[in-house]
Amino acid sequence: MESSRIDPRELRDALGQFATGVTVITCYDKAGNAVGMTASSFNSLSLEPALVLWSIGKSSSNFDAFNGCDHFNIHVLKREQDALAYQFASKEGDRFANVELTRNDSKAPAIENCLARFECSMHANHDGGDHRLLIGKVEQLQQNDGEALAFHRGKFAGLCA
Repeated sequence: MESSRIDPRELRDALGQFATGVTVITCYDKAGNAVGMTASSFNSLSLEPALVLWSIGKSSSNFDAFNGCDHFNIHVLKREQDALAYQFASKEGDRFANVELTRNDSKAPAIENCLARFECSMHANHDGGDHRLLIGKVEQLQQNDGEALAFHRGKFAGLCA
């Protein structure tokens, strides 16, 4: 395989010009422990069937849990939930500390009061270079009113309407 001639740092900076929404994605690992991380790689894929996708770096400490899970939840964060985004992006501490979880039949940890939550079963899992593309079939969804948290140029921000 031929290596890319594009500098990875320059590519990352250029990709940072694209504003994205911010999500926290959760699952249970094989031992039943709650796992969660902040991700901006979420996207819609199909309306029929209802499919969404996101990607995870193969070097992520959460890689094995998400790569091997059968279900995951994608939580779209509200503008005022930047502290939650930072908490789940942290490499230290309990990411679920003081996080209100919904007690329902969700097969992955379900965070309360997000802008939207997509409860997914694993539909497909594909190689994507130094990442894996995880495609979820949306089994349930929930949405609330509010403004979205955005990520642009390495910083969290609100969106101007």
